[in-house]
Amino acid sequence: MATPLRNSVGHRNGGQPNKGPRRFMSVRLPESLADDVIREADRMGLTISDYMVVVAAKAHGHEIPEYVQRKLSAAEGQTQLPLGA
Repeated sequence: MATPLRNSVGHRNGGQPNKGPRRFMSVRLPESLADDVIREADRMGLTISDYMVVVAAKAHGHEIPEYVQRKLSAAEGQTQLPLGA
């Protein structure tokens, strides 16, 4: 007998939670600007995509989505150990 499919909201396989409806956008940046974006995203503990969400939300008067806020909070709670620790 086959196991019935279950309707589950959870993530059985540990996948990422749904980030809601989003639209793909591709952009080409001058190299020096792209380098700054990469550095700042890394400093903030975000992916480049999530960092661009922060920048666009602030520039256009939108709230930063909750899934990005959670990442920002998690990154703030982490402390960097000195090299050699």
